Amino acid sequence: MARRAVLGVDIGTSSVRSALFNVRGVRVAGTLAQRRYPLTTDHDGRAELSPNGVLRALRACLDETHTAVESTRGNWSIAAVGTSCFWHSLVGLNEHGNPLTPFITWADGRPGQSARALRESADETAYHQLTGCMLHASFWPARLRWLRKDSPHLFRQVSKWVSPSEWLIGNLSENRNCAHSMASATGLYDYRIRDWSDHALSLAGLKSSQLPLIDDAGQPGGRSATKRWPLFSGAIWYPAIGDGAAGNLGSGATTKDTLALNYGTSAALRLVGTGAPKTVPKGLFTYRLDKSRFLLGGATSNGGIVRQWFENTLALPFKGERLSRWIAKQAPTAHKLTVLPFLNGERAPFWRDDLTASLSGLRNATNALDIACALTHASFQRLGLIADTVPGARRRTALVSGGLASSPSSLRLMADVTGLQLKVSRETEASLRGAAVFALEKLGEKPSAPKLGPLVTPDKDRAAAFRQERRRLTRLEQDLFG
Repeated sequence: MARRAVLGVDIGTSSVRSALFNVRGVRVAGTLAQRRYPLTTDHDGRAELSPNGVLRALRACLDETHTAVESTRGNWSIAAVGTSCFWHSLVGLNEHGNPLTPFITWADGRPGQSARALRESADETAYHQLTGCMLHASFWPARLRWLRKDSPHLFRQVSKWVSPSEWLIGNLSENRNCAHSMASATGLYDYRIRDWSDHALSLAGLKSSQLPLIDDAGQPGGRSATKRWPLFSGAIWYPAIGDGAAGNLGSGATTKDTLALNYGTSAALRLVGTGAPKTVPKGLFTYRLDKSRFLLGGATSNGGIVRQWFENTLALPFKGERLSRWIAKQAPTAHKLTVLPFLNGERAPFWRDDLTASLSGLRNATNALDIACALTHASFQRLGLIADTVPGARRRTALVSGGLASSPSSLRLMADVTGLQLKVSRETEASLRGAAVFALEKLGEKPSAPKLGPLVTPDKDRAAAFRQERRRLTRLEQDLFG
């Protein structure tokens, strides 16, 4: 008898992954595939992906997973496809559904001036409470205003604006709808009525007819997909949810006692609730996981990318886990430096896309290790600021995924800096698993929770010292940037 399973797909800004999962939400060994693609960047803030390049990588991943499933000993019946995709990004399509623009990703900073103009002309507090988003370069109102000004002829040619996931999934199936999760992170969605917001659309200069239908329902696979991947022919394809929402599902952070802490290239702290929050705390976002659940939290643009920068730039005497162990042993102010780690602007809790990194306190005795330590502390402190704002964060346990989860010393340091209780989710592909869990839930299955590591609790004295340092860093940020 055939065993029921789902296909999970995770589309990120640097690669796509796919794998088969059984009804318990456990990845089937040997079915994981990955393909990478380049992000186009420049000094103006560009951060774009080639639509066709990502589509080719996605198809190649599915080819590999399909071949792996064929070669397994299990008799699998693939019932559905669940997808996770990066949030906030957009692509403009012509009347035939073909891309007129690249995928303009969440990391693109060129709409910054448009975001600042919106902040001066609109009531950001009211907009925040309506959409759960901020007037920031990451969100669609600023992006669309920038595109209209920067490329007016191209802008007029666009028939429909969609997230990259709608175009990608629409090329593989009959589903061209936008999930509530994906819509909610555009900045054009009213999270209470669960539909496009007329007010936000007016800020962006759009009509709802220029956007996809919002619907979490699944649709059958397309003819070309059925022919290319016959084992997936009976699968229902669901619209993609945001990678952050998938991270909570995949790591198991879906109860009132848990948070999801992801620390990869960027970083975020998120909790799941049902219905809708009465108000959104200042500095935090509210997106939807699905029509009945929401996510409350904050994200920082300067997570692991800070580590990548200083390991590539500084002449460090050692790197890797040895460096992490050394940094974790240092006192909060041992480096004698004051650092604001804004290599990519910043999101929560102040949402300033115009910020740049700063380093103060350099002395003749300062060395590369001091700078690496100060930058690491400062990057972790941004999550500490978010934890200060998330209601009841320190009464909950944060389930950790991303690169941080593989470093015991960095995990200990994160607990001390943020004051959070941490457990590592043993699922190494949280967003990929979350995509599969979303599909399994739609099928009426109840996946088991992933295994967790031991509890890591903060050292009270070090947490207090880091909290004091966090206040000082916040004051410096206010003095420098207002």
